[in-house]
Amino acid sequence: MGILRHNLKISPLLLLAAIGTGNADERLDVKDFQLTDVCTDTVEEHGLKTFEIDDRFSTPTITVRQAEAELFVTAVYFEPYFHGILFKRNDEAVLHCYVHYISPNYILLERSERGMTFENGARQTTEAHIHSYISCGSNCGFSRYESITFFDDPKVSKEDEGKLHSYPLPPLYWLGGDTHPNEYPSRWFRAYLTEEERVTFDRIINEG
Repeated sequence: MGILRHNLKISPLLLLAAIGTGNADERLDVKDFQLTDVCTDTVEEHGLKTFEIDDRFSTPTITVRQAEAELFVTAVYFEPYFHGILFKRNDEAVLHCYVHYISPNYILLERSERGMTFENGARQTTEAHIHSYISCGSNCGFSRYESITFFDDPKVSKEDEGKLHSYPLPPLYWLGGDTHPNEYPSRWFRAYLTEEERVTFDRIINEG
């Protein structure tokens, strides 16, 4: 599990202003956002400085398992040719980017709890699970699943104030794994879905 680098909280006013305009000319600084590990690597390797929120690019199909799990999710574009997804919950915003041969096609949002090392009890979370198709050449492809976890602010008793589990945590990114070549979609990811969610997921896979 990788901790998100650039542990910053963007101003909600700045983010909402950018989202509200939907203007392809509105450039946002990458350094003002939290990045997933894979996005950090892409940004550093290719010297990406800015991105835009642009509704000309569609987001993957999203299923919200519980109403409380809803996140703001939108497509973003990095010049000259990189795409990504912005996940926002309250005043925390996370950028996830990908290269041309990776195609995210389904996102599951859910409420969950996560036990943390050296902490008592579990933390309440909202999680985004991303399923993608990865091309590895002619007639070659496989699946990837990744997760981004947003933690609720902890509520503790007076006696627990100051203890490790009383402090807020930034979002975490986790690369669940890649399947074997030509295993598509991921059998693990599909098995995790409910029967109703699998109907939507299978339709997406079948439609290509």
